[in-house]
Amino acid sequence: MDDDYLLPGDDPAKDLIEFESELRRTAFHAPVLLRIRRACPARRLQGRRPRETARPQPRLQPRRPLDHLPPLHRRGIRDQRREEERPDLTCKAVRNAHSRDKSEGAVMSDEDDDPALVVISLGAGVQSTVLALMACEGELPKPDAAIFADTGWEPKRVYDHLDRLEHSLSEAEIPLYRVSAGNLRDDALDPDHRYCSVPYFIRNPDGSDGMGRRQCTDEYKLTPIKAKVRELLGCPHPKRVPRGVFAEQWIGFSVDEIGRVRDRLDVQYARPRYPLLELGMSRKDCVRWLRVHGWGSVAKSACKGCPFHGNAQWRDLRDNHPDEWADVVEFDRQIRKGGARGQPLNGEAFLHRSRVPLDVAPIDRVTRSEWAERQGDLLDLIADVDAGLWEDGDPDGCSPYGCRSGTAVAEVEVGEHALPDRRAA
Repeated sequence: MDDDYLLPGDDPAKDLIEFESELRRTAFHAPVLLRIRRACPARRLQGRRPRETARPQPRLQPRRPLDHLPPLHRRGIRDQRREEERPDLTCKAVRNAHSRDKSEGAVMSDEDDDPALVVISLGAGVQSTVLALMACEGELPKPDAAIFADTGWEPKRVYDHLDRLEHSLSEAEIPLYRVSAGNLRDDALDPDHRYCSVPYFIRNPDGSDGMGRRQCTDEYKLTPIKAKVRELLGCPHPKRVPRGVFAEQWIGFSVDEIGRVRDRLDVQYARPRYPLLELGMSRKDCVRWLRVHGWGSVAKSACKGCPFHGNAQWRDLRDNHPDEWADVVEFDRQIRKGGARGQPLNGEAFLHRSRVPLDVAPIDRVTRSEWAERQGDLLDLIADVDAGLWEDGDPDGCSPYGCRSGTAVAEVEVGEHALPDRRAA
C-alpha cells in the first residue's frame, strides 16, 4: 500500500473504513477508493459487513390506491382487506363478548341486518309500475310503502296512470305517498326562487356546444324521497337515524339498464335493491307483462320539457297533446339565457339537442335508436305468442320455402290454373 494513503492507528482496516467515509463526502473519491481496496486485502476481509446484515430489511409497501379500479372491484378489495384485518376470535372470552355485543346491537354486520321497512321508488313508468303491480299480485313480497316524487311538471297521462295505480295499491293495502319539492317549471322561471341547474343544451358564443349540469333530478326527485324515507323510519331531519336502521328501496332498473346501476350508497339509511335484475326482466318483458295483465301502454315518466327527450317524445307532444306542446315551446323560449335567477348565460340554452328553438327543431327525423326499437325480434315474437298476445297469427301459415307474408294471399287466373299472387304482400 502506498504511504500516501496509510493512516496512523492500531487497526489499519478500521482506519481505512473511517477514511473511506471521509472520501465519500468529497466529489472525486471513486479512483482513491479503488486503489485502497486493491492495496489492502485486510480491508476486504475485515471491513466488509456480513451479507445477511448488509442487505436492507424489507419495508412494508404502502397500499396502492384503488381509485383507478371499477367500483365493484374496489368494493371487493376493500372487503378482502377488512376480512384480513378482522381480529382472530379464537379466545372463548372474546367470542362471547363479540356475540353479546352483537345481540345488544353494538356490533351489526351488513349480512345479518334486516331492513326496517321496504319501499318502492315509484316513478310511474313502465318498470316501476311492473314492480308495484307484481307486489299487488303477490309475485313479489309486499312492500311497506310506495313513494312518488312529483316535479309538478309531469304529463297529464302520467297523473292519470298514477291515480289508477294508486287504486290497485290501496286494494293491496300498500300506501302510496306523493312527495314534492315544488313545481320545477315555475321555479326555473321565478327570479325569487333558488336557481337549480337543468341539463339544457348550450350553444356558446364561439359556436361550440355545451350542456348544463343536472341538478333537477337530485333536488326534485331524490331529496324528497330521502326525506320521506327518514320520516317513515321515524327519524325526520334533523334527527339522526340510528346505526343499522335502514330502508330497502326497490328501484325499477331492468337488465337493459344495467349501466344505471350503482353499488355506492348515497346514504346509510336507504339501501337500493333491483328486483327486475334479479328476475332477469328487460323493458320489453315489462311491457309484455303489462299487456298480459290488461294495463296496455304506459307513458314515459319524465317532465314535459326534459332535455333528454328523444324526437319520438317531442313528436308525441306535438301531434297528440297540443296544449302541453305549446307550454313546452313557451318554456323553451324563456330559457335562452338560463334560469331567471343568477348571472345570465354567455351563450344560449335550448331544450332540443339540435340547439335551435323547439318549434323549428328537426323532431321529424327518425333517429337510429328509434329505428332499432321499431325492428321486430323473433325472440320477442315467440314470447308474445307464448303469452297469448298474438291471437290472429299469420293468415297464410308458414312454409319451409318462404317467409311469412303477413297478408292473405290473393289468387289470380293464369290460363286454366289459379296461382297465388303475393304482389300485395
